[in-house]
Amino acid sequence: MGHRKRKELFYNMLLMALIVIIMLIFIEVVIRIFFPQNLNYTGFDETLMYSHIANFETRHFRQEFSQNIKFNSKGLRDYEYSYEKPDNPYRILLLGASFSEALQVDLNETYENVIEKKLNERLNGRYEIINAAVGGYSTAQKYLFLRTEGLKYHPDMILLEVSIRSILDDSISPLISLKNGKLIENIPVRASLPKKAMLFCSRYLQLCSWVQKTVLDESKKNIIFTSFLGKLGLSSRGSSIKKNPYSIDMFYKKDGAELNKTMEKTFLLIKEIKEISENNNMELVILVIPDKEQVDKGKYREMVKKYDLDEYDLEADKMQKLFSEFAKENNLTSLNVLPHFKKRNINNTFYFDIDGHLNRQGHKLASELLYDFIKGRLK
Repeated sequence: MGHRKRKELFYNMLLMALIVIIMLIFIEVVIRIFFPQNLNYTGFDETLMYSHIANFETRHFRQEFSQNIKFNSKGLRDYEYSYEKPDNPYRILLLGASFSEALQVDLNETYENVIEKKLNERLNGRYEIINAAVGGYSTAQKYLFLRTEGLKYHPDMILLEVSIRSILDDSISPLISLKNGKLIENIPVRASLPKKAMLFCSRYLQLCSWVQKTVLDESKKNIIFTSFLGKLGLSSRGSSIKKNPYSIDMFYKKDGAELNKTMEKTFLLIKEIKEISENNNMELVILVIPDKEQVDKGKYREMVKKYDLDEYDLEADKMQKLFSEFAKENNLTSLNVLPHFKKRNINNTFYFDIDGHLNRQGHKLASELLYDFIKGRLK
């Protein structure tokens, strides 16, 4: 190939690259104006699979809310806390998922921060509640976080949030599996270069966020597509598909094999958390947060109709009963707030209709109930 042809080829490739860049910029602008997306605020973690990005700030929104969210220097959606306890405060470490992560409300409106403020204003001494919740975290991730990071804070109490959503995450989490009644750790997790690139790109470009969301939504529906993503290294869940929230029998009176296996895994993980707590002189409290369908009759009927369920076969508070029985059998404290939410509910008072998480009123009620509970434990 002559010098002139090589030069022409170079300029053609340069022109093509420029056209592609201009097209991508155009698409990014269109998406930002007409189809805005939430930017990704998590990064890959070989132990936890993913975690919040330290010192990252972005806007998180849906139809019902728009919040500016910021993660502290350790990646927590909370104020700054040091590992050390210079003033020797009484510390509570909150291990949770999206209900406690609470991206739907202002930071000062989250139930844990409201409780912390009340404790310091009304009681003698100093109190800190450190929010280590991350949306989508399974019990396995909460356990692993406690073991690798949480203990560094030297907490006096562990507040473990559980919900129907977290039980579903337990059923599909690959980090720790159950075999012959024993927990098997599958860490460290490996991430492919395409997956790392997508996670990084979606932090800054809404085009990448849109692609990631579209891919994830499709992977939940199509097992073949999920398997394909697994082979490309874009999915850590292999051929698993997250089913609808009512498909693992959490609402059915009769126990199913899938539910039994999931609950066995969940309970074994909580026993591991209990052992760590006892070895470090920490109290463990299980906080059972209800879904809106358990609280509001209208939302419950919508669920029954949507999934063509028979109310005769259902037991709305089954999860609460399972955790209450488990806590009694293992000498643990379990806090069930469902009766209080149901008593004060009027037309889905405490949850966002579409998003499904606690709204401001929900966090306010949760803070009142938990404040009274924690104050009682401190006496």
